[in-house]
Amino acid sequence: MRLRNQTQVDRLSDDFCRSLTKGEGNETFNWQGALDFLVASFPGSFGAILVQRETKRKPPILWSGSIDPQAIHAYCAHFTHVNPWIDLWKRLPSGSVKISEQFSPASQLKGKEFYEDWLRPLSNAEAYVGIKLNEPNSSLLLMAIHFDKRQTDSYNDLIAQVLTNAKTSLALAVHAERQFSKAYKSGSVDQVCRGSQDAIFVIDLKLRLHDTNVAGRHLIDRFHAKLVQGKLSICHKAVNKWLDAQLESARINSRSNDWRTVHQIDGRDMLFELVPLSMANVPGLFGLEELFVLRIMDLSRCKRSDFETISSHYRLTPSEARLCKLISSGLSLKQAATQLGNTESTARSTLKIIFDKTQTNRQSELIALCHRFPSAREV
Repeated sequence: MRLRNQTQVDRLSDDFCRSLTKGEGNETFNWQGALDFLVASFPGSFGAILVQRETKRKPPILWSGSIDPQAIHAYCAHFTHVNPWIDLWKRLPSGSVKISEQFSPASQLKGKEFYEDWLRPLSNAEAYVGIKLNEPNSSLLLMAIHFDKRQTDSYNDLIAQVLTNAKTSLALAVHAERQFSKAYKSGSVDQVCRGSQDAIFVIDLKLRLHDTNVAGRHLIDRFHAKLVQGKLSICHKAVNKWLDAQLESARINSRSNDWRTVHQIDGRDMLFELVPLSMANVPGLFGLEELFVLRIMDLSRCKRSDFETISSHYRLTPSEARLCKLISSGLSLKQAATQLGNTESTARSTLKIIFDKTQTNRQSELIALCHRFPSAREV
């Protein structure tokens, strides 16, 4: 694409900014539409918007243009963590616009895994122009347009000028979207904490406490939990070890089977459960918040479950009732299977039937139902 004068460049920049503000539905800004517009303006290119966090999880990414989706998946799964360009971008101030051939030519990366196994096999990736968009003390947010090196003379300065012209609009959009995301997150956290009789702690991958409820504050007051430089610590070594293991699994985008555990604190059985706080409905760039809900239930305060009434109400067979009783006491599925003399596979099949009959989806829901189910006398 060749633009003959500054007026055409300004018009392209204005159209790019307008495409960004044409959000639909719940979208605050149309990042995908803006990326599509810019890529369509430079034939043969592909573009990406990357949110790079300080974890091993796959980074959120938007992409558009002439690139195999499998290459994007491979980048997110692995190559983002070995991309030498990322470290260079992290050191630059926000708002920086860089042309790769002047900033860090792809030829300097020859011999590195990122170049040999990802960059070189693509025919239109070795040259790019990018802009850093993140605010201070936040995750790296990068927009880049890649293209064939043979198009550098035509594309380099034009893309750089468009991104430079749009810098203020892009920065305002990022700021507004981040504020919207924070407000949305705050509302979601509020909803989780409000009304729960159990202690609730909303934490991130680094154990930083974002919010808690009245029961959670009581645990802190009674020295069963504490804050150390803003980070949550449970006053029980085994629980902290379990919590660290769960968050490490989350960092590598894995889901542990041991997301529930029971330990005694001051002679009382306490159920600990860690689940992700779903933020999937937050639109735009910041929809995947890495927050988790740590729920702590004092089983000794729960009334004794009337399993005869529960079995009758939900028509559980004797074997289903026995497994349900063991699960509700805080045992893991493996521990319950061993105690019943069954294989874990058999116990899992039985548990699925119990879920169907009780209309629950998780062990924590089943436990809560059992502990709060009315006894025969109450009925």
